[in-house]
Amino acid sequence: MRGLWGIVAAVLAVLMGAGVLIGFASRPPARLWTFQYRVAGTDDWRDWRLYPNHNECEQARRYMKNLEDGQKRRLVETHHCSERENPALKEAPRPPSRRR
Repeated sequence: MRGLWGIVAAVLAVLMGAGVLIGFASRPPARLWTFQYRVAGTDDWRDWRLYPNHNECEQARRYMKNLEDGQKRRLVETHHCSERENPALKEAPRPPSRRR
């Protein structure tokens, strides 16, 4: 009877592992949202942080328009949020670093 339970546990472990692998394989590539901003008086556009969804990105973009520089307010121009691929997916795998 003990051997039978061991076989059942092994089969369940394999099936659950396969289910997890299939679940991760079927996910779409991770994409993130970001927006560009430019401070008045400058010419360069900068990317702001990456956000997991459009709502968080739009909220941050609205807050960015009221950016404070010390005590005076700067005028900030922003572009709408756009979806981008996750840059972490493009990084080449590296060996783990060793701590000293």
